[in-house]
Amino acid sequence: MKSIRVSLRVAVLLGLCSTLASSLHAQGPAAAPSKGTVERIKVHGKSLDGNLEGDPADRDVVVYLPPGYAAGTTMDVGTQDGLAATNRQLNENLQKLGLVHTFETYEGDHNNRVPNRIEEKVLPFFSDNLSFTAPPRR
Repeated sequence: MKSIRVSLRVAVLLGLCSTLASSLHAQGPAAAPSKGTVERIKVHGKSLDGNLEGDPADRDVVVYLPPGYAAGTTMDVGTQDGLAATNRQLNENLQKLGLVHTFETYEGDHNNRVPNRIEEKVLPFFSDNLSFTAPPRR
């Protein structure tokens, strides 16, 4: 039963990605904005504190933000997920840059709430933000 649920999750996610890619491909290169924004942020790598090589724990990271980034960027993480601390740090860095986004935590780990999150968050997000009509040609 577990493999069926995992297969369904993968099929739904691949379907969403395929739909998005088809939509963007149908709009053609004329619909794509010409450029995004490049930002440089400082990230502290806790695992590098006191390392034997003496490498700095604080690193400059270059982040590319595609055009329209703030139009609907959302991320979430389970409170018991091993990635929770890293995702919180990413959220803080995005806030420092003044980038509009939504960050949510939910009770759970990395996998146990995926079907609910897809139904309650991902599908409504695409429904609200994904357009299948090509913009007028210039």
